[in-house]
Amino acid sequence: MKVHAHVVAKVLADRAITDVSACTISCRNLTGDVKLILETSLVEFQKMIRIAVNFLTKIAAKTPPGPLPPLPPPFFIV
Repeated sequence: MKVHAHVVAKVLADRAITDVSACTISCRNLTGDVKLILETSLVEFQKMIRIAVNFLTKIAAKTPPGPLPPLPPPFFIV
């Protein structure tokens, strides 16, 4: 994972969650099964996005900050 890629992913996911929230609010004008199905789908989508953000954050925390130091030259006994 490239440096700061998790930050970009988190920002995009947060925006998606905000968009879904706005969509859920606008669904209040719908009625019946359509409203129920759409709201349930949007809530499940929010949950999946949050899981993805948490996963990316954990991966980013485990990723080393940069390249590893070079290995010492091999030692030969003659």
